Amino acid sequence: MKWKISLIFILALCLLTVPFSGCVSAPEPTPTPTMPTRTAPVLPTKAPTPAPTPAPAPKPTPDPTPAPASTPLSTQKSWHKVTNITGRRSDRTEPFMINADEWRIRWSFTMSPECPSYASFFFTIYPEGEYVEAGRYVRHIENITHVPYYLGGNSTTYSGTTYIHQGPDSFYVKMVSSMPWELEIEEYR
Repeated sequence: MKWKISLIFILALCLLTVPFSGCVSAPEPTPTPTMPTRTAPVLPTKAPTPAPTPAPAPKPTPDPTPAPASTPLSTQKSWHKVTNITGRRSDRTEPFMINADEWRIRWSFTMSPECPSYASFFFTIYPEGEYVEAGRYVRHIENITHVPYYLGGNSTTYSGTTYIHQGPDSFYVKMVSSMPWELEIEEYR
């Protein structure tokens, strides 16, 4: 009976080892012979040649525009002296002719120790033939200064420019002043 027990033991051992047979490394499969693959030879390739860029279409040439004619020096406008008038007190100037539609009076006056303590300076421009009493004037320049003056001080000169846009015509200026003054009249032509 011993042999039966040994046989049962061997069979049991065999039965137990069969389920674990997958754990044992299996033999390498034998490779199946394959047919060699033919590959095409690698040929050197040329870089692609860029397509030629078409030339731009010519632009139509515009008709030549004549260059602006330069203004001759003789027609360029500038300031021209008409007259210079001076006075020491209130006065009416002689008429003067303006041959342009724009002109100016560059005026100045000097305050000095011989002036009164309150100095005044103003003028009104009239067309020739109009009178102060009629009240029709071209331009009235208000009192430029009505300042107290310290008699012991130094002489002081004030100046300015008044522009007139009326003409051509003959004009005169009515001055009201308590001190010496000067008018330089210029026209723009």
